[in-house]
Amino acid sequence: MNHKDRLQISIDKELKDEVNAIIEQIGLTPTAVVNALYVQIKNLGEIPFKFKAQNQTNDLEALQKAFFEQNVTNYVVTPEEFAKMYDEKYGDYEW
Repeated sequence: MNHKDRLQISIDKELKDEVNAIIEQIGLTPTAVVNALYVQIKNLGEIPFKFKAQNQTNDLEALQKAFFEQNVTNYVVTPEEFAKMYDEKYGDYEW
């Protein structure tokens, strides 16, 4: 039996309206797009696109903060050590 659940999110109204217009032009609904995204995440075991900051400094700082918030015991001293630790834990990252 296929049980459905409702997903409620907050999103910028202007962004939502612009994206919904594109989705409608393609012939889909927002629900179909979100369902397709969830299926891809399930099948791939990851989000099917990369998130990247505007510049590497902010990207590196955000990743370091995320690691420290997870109580990582191997503290990083240099960006090279951090990149190595990140790659070992999550796979290659485009630095």
